[in-house]
Amino acid sequence: MFDRLIIVAVIIGSLLLLFKLLRNFQLSAARRTNSAEIKENQILYFSSSACTQCLMQKKILQQVLDESGRTDIRLKKYSIENNPETTRQWKVVTLPTVILLSNNGQVVNINNGLTPIGTLRSQLESLPLQNY
Repeated sequence: MFDRLIIVAVIIGSLLLLFKLLRNFQLSAARRTNSAEIKENQILYFSSSACTQCLMQKKILQQVLDESGRTDIRLKKYSIENNPETTRQWKVVTLPTVILLSNNGQVVNINNGLTPIGTLRSQLESLPLQNY
């Protein structure tokens, strides 16, 4: 019995480590992208027509943006089928993927998989307000 608990703990720990390594890989790749020309807050949303969670994520993103009342955030949607180069550039490996960029081109957050509404709300609040 105790042996099984140790095995489960090792498996869970290994999966968490792999997830952290993937996230660090994505962040380092995102920092290397040419985002210097970005002058506005952006949300990059990667999805696929075959992804069922992507439909829910799209609704959540739109709801969070509508509720925030922020007009300084641009939502850019990318289908991995139609934008393979952009998908590779941002090292997207899971769907849906949501990447938040600040108005100076810095990656603020990368969310792999379906991201809850509360998480997205707090992440949007961390984006700097932009004056026009």
